[in-house]
Amino acid sequence: MLKQTKSDCVALSDGELASRIAARDVAAVRLVTGRNNQRLYRTAWSILKDRSEAEEAVQDGYLKAFDAIGPLPEGRRFQHGSPESSPTRL
Repeated sequence: MLKQTKSDCVALSDGELASRIAARDVAAVRLVTGRNNQRLYRTAWSILKDRSEAEEAVQDGYLKAFDAIGPLPEGRRFQHGSPESSPTRL
């Protein structure tokens, strides 16, 4: 697999990002985590009220999500901002 940089991944479709994450592409993982870290951390902190527990919860969520991710079906997208597919539902 061609090694990609984070800036190379910005132009990828959601399906391509999912496929690359499933293939353990570090740049794709960094892009997705960078897009979602702040919102996920705030959500975790609002529930847990503890910084280290919130950070651990976000990390655990990413590990579970990235372990389970596979390619998206043709034509499907991550729906950024959509409640039904929001990363906060992990």
